[in-house]
Amino acid sequence: MRKLLRPNMFEPTVKRITVLALLLSLIAQLILVWTGFSYLNKNSQVIQANEKQGFQSFYGQNLTTIITEINNTMDLFEKNDLRKYSASFLPLRDMDTIRKATEELNEKLNALNLSPSFYKTVYLIGADRNQYSFMKEIGEPDLHVLPDLNKEGFDSQGWTNALFENKRKIVRFGQDELPVNNQALMNDDMKDFISQTSGNLVINNGNIGIFVIFVLQDGLFNAAEEARGDAHTPVVVSDDVGQPIWSSIADPDLVFQTATVSSGRISQGNETYVAVRNKLDLFPYQVTYLYAANNLNPSVLRVAVIFIAIAAIAQVLSFGFSFVRSKKMFLPFRKFSMAVRRQSLSDDMNLNSVAADLTKSGAREMSLKNKILITLIISVLVPTLASGLLYSFMLTQSINNTADQFLGRIGGLTKTSAHINVQRLENTINRLTISQELQEFLTKQHSWLNIPYYKDREIDYDSIAAFPGVNNFSYIVLYDNKGLAIYSSIFSNNLNLFTVNKSLFKDTDSSYWVSDYVDITSQFNAAIVKRIPHLNKALDTGQSYYLLAVPKDDLFKNMDFGSSGFFVTNGQNKELFHIHRYSSNYQSKLFSYSYPIADTGMTANFQYPKEEFEAQYREYFYRFLFVLLGVSLFSFLLASMLSTLLSRPIERLMGSINHTSQVHFDHLVQGGSKSEVGQLIENYNEMVQKMNNLIHENIRILEENAQSKLKEKEMNTLKVKAELDMLQSQINPHFLYNTLESINMKSIRYGMHDVSIMIRHLSDMFRYSVGKGSVMVPLQKEIDHVKNFIAIHNMRLGHIVDLMIEVPEPLMNASVLRFSLQPIVENSMKHAFVGYKEGACILIRARSDEQFLHIEIRDNGIGMDEERLAEVEAVLNGTDDGLNAQEGSGGIGLKNVYSRLKLHFPDNPGFRIESELMGGTTIRLSLPLL
Repeated sequence: MRKLLRPNMFEPTVKRITVLALLLSLIAQLILVWTGFSYLNKNSQVIQANEKQGFQSFYGQNLTTIITEINNTMDLFEKNDLRKYSASFLPLRDMDTIRKATEELNEKLNALNLSPSFYKTVYLIGADRNQYSFMKEIGEPDLHVLPDLNKEGFDSQGWTNALFENKRKIVRFGQDELPVNNQALMNDDMKDFISQTSGNLVINNGNIGIFVIFVLQDGLFNAAEEARGDAHTPVVVSDDVGQPIWSSIADPDLVFQTATVSSGRISQGNETYVAVRNKLDLFPYQVTYLYAANNLNPSVLRVAVIFIAIAAIAQVLSFGFSFVRSKKMFLPFRKFSMAVRRQSLSDDMNLNSVAADLTKSGAREMSLKNKILITLIISVLVPTLASGLLYSFMLTQSINNTADQFLGRIGGLTKTSAHINVQRLENTINRLTISQELQEFLTKQHSWLNIPYYKDREIDYDSIAAFPGVNNFSYIVLYDNKGLAIYSSIFSNNLNLFTVNKSLFKDTDSSYWVSDYVDITSQFNAAIVKRIPHLNKALDTGQSYYLLAVPKDDLFKNMDFGSSGFFVTNGQNKELFHIHRYSSNYQSKLFSYSYPIADTGMTANFQYPKEEFEAQYREYFYRFLFVLLGVSLFSFLLASMLSTLLSRPIERLMGSINHTSQVHFDHLVQGGSKSEVGQLIENYNEMVQKMNNLIHENIRILEENAQSKLKEKEMNTLKVKAELDMLQSQINPHFLYNTLESINMKSIRYGMHDVSIMIRHLSDMFRYSVGKGSVMVPLQKEIDHVKNFIAIHNMRLGHIVDLMIEVPEPLMNASVLRFSLQPIVENSMKHAFVGYKEGACILIRARSDEQFLHIEIRDNGIGMDEERLAEVEAVLNGTDDGLNAQEGSGGIGLKNVYSRLKLHFPDNPGFRIESELMGGTTIRLSLPLL
């Protein structure tokens, strides 16, 4: 009975049941949160990897297209029909010729419609003062004549080589790239040229007759990425030798690191990045993309915070239900306990019975075990299932949001690519309409051959079809203003096939797109139309000509990305181009991103299958369902086990009371409910009578117990006294010191000085060995201990070992591990000098750096071969114990020193052995500098 009433860790209380419910709920929430977060992070990493791959692919393609267009424009400027204006010795002509040539050149440059997002300034620079130079600021209507800017001036300042070395390469000229070497020859035109080029992106033709120099916009490389409100992906563009040309990164140090590393991790301050470098196709440039090393998506962190908040709410609900339910469940027990306590505090020695209807206010007809089980299950499973549904909903939303972001990013990149592809064709048409090939064709059409710059020239009509960029079109057609074809790159012998309605032509000098054009195969297609400018006034008869070009079907071939779909439609929803298009039956399983291609009347549609995301989500859903069921089953089993453990003490108490009542009483008093509380009340009433009879017997037993405790206390006092006496009989170590000192004094008295010296060394060694103090000692003390050991050894066996100390005086106070040198020296004397009669030497040397004290113990002994050295290292690493056996019992041994170093300095034991046969052995210690 006494045993049952002692405190038990499994006794049911409100606090314990509430804590158990919270722990079960916490375990379930942690499992669910971890499962959801792991999947979400994995999904995010997969999407980020696809996004990075897509960005690098599209950015590289777009940048290649942009640079190709710049080079095609440079090709046009190198043709005679543009560079002739600087090469035709205009300063030697009359003013009217100069004015007409300037106006004609300006009209051609305006007709090119060079993009102000790519080009800032164009220079045509003559060879000397007999040739004019021209400067055109893109977006400005006028052309500037620069009479004082020429190649001779470049030569005088030493600029020509710098420009020629970078022929057809985009470079950034710094302030010192074009230095002023001859101030006397500088003029305003040259100063303006330096101002325009310094610090800007520049490309030149390498002086083919004349210098053609393009000053490019700094945002040129940004044009290869989609326009977004948020920050661009950090990019560094460098040349083929790693010199940075442009970067979207503001930090110059980070730009330099990024440009110099091929690929890998880069640290800058507290940030770590991963650099990925790709070479640009067709051109000597490298593009390095910079990504944060921490790939944790902010959206994943936001969802993780929401998960934690849901888990916290679930914990609060679990706590609230388990606490309220437990309080109600134990209310009858508290009432019963209060009734018993009132009787125990009463002066009346006679115990009274408890009312049988005490349990009516709380407990139902259910066992305590089942009540605890239901409480635990409801307080754990209900919040777990509810939070599991919320986790699943949040994951679905997060995945959809991440997929939308991914689609928007990749779709935005395709949008940029589409615009660049369209612009590429427009630029080709603009270049073709002012080209010498097309102008000569129109001259031939009018049979006006006696025109300046065209006289006595053979006209090659095939050169139009061979014009750079025309191969991107299925065909091109030249029309008059009545819609009649006068030239075609295909079927030129049957031009009637190409007749169109003249309403197709607009009164504008800008190129424009026709998205509902019906080609010669009677298929809907897109076409670009451009009115040919009247560049030669001798041909201006009021007749207008139009150039129509139909792109090839592979116009958007670079839009292919993974399993995506891409197609282009016109305003009538007729398909014009496609790379891959999913069927309409598959529409519900696609993410779609649509956008108009600016000023073309066409709409691009980017599709990406949901299957790639849904497959991962299904995998997660099944895993999540499995985890949820597993957690539920685990919670049920654990709750059942805990309810059994919690109810077991009461069941034992009930059984014990029943047994006692049945043994000593003839019949039981019936009353209360059938629950544990009701049975406890009935059994309590039956035991009251017996307890009255046992009270006096218990008082007698208590008195006997008190006497026994007094005797036990006396025995303990005697035991403590005996232990103190034993401690007082221990030998004081100073007795040994005094004995050695006495021997030393007698040795001196009788003239035995060798014995005196040996005893003094021995005494010092004994005092150092048994002395108390820190594990770390000054290096001076450890070296003195070695000196004593060597001295005793030489006096015993003859002077065969010389000890050399090379330690700077400041290091003598450095802290080293106690007994770290003498065992190594003892090992050398035992094994290194076998067969030596003289000439043995041991060197102890020390040095330090900012962090460590380096100690070297070297002998000139017989050394070890590789096999023996391997055995020693094996012993040190704990894979063999043969070394200790060979060392004998006299020394602590290398392994002991190494083990103590590992114990005190686990991160860096600093112990290394070097040896070769007949070449001596060196042991190096590296200890933290304290």
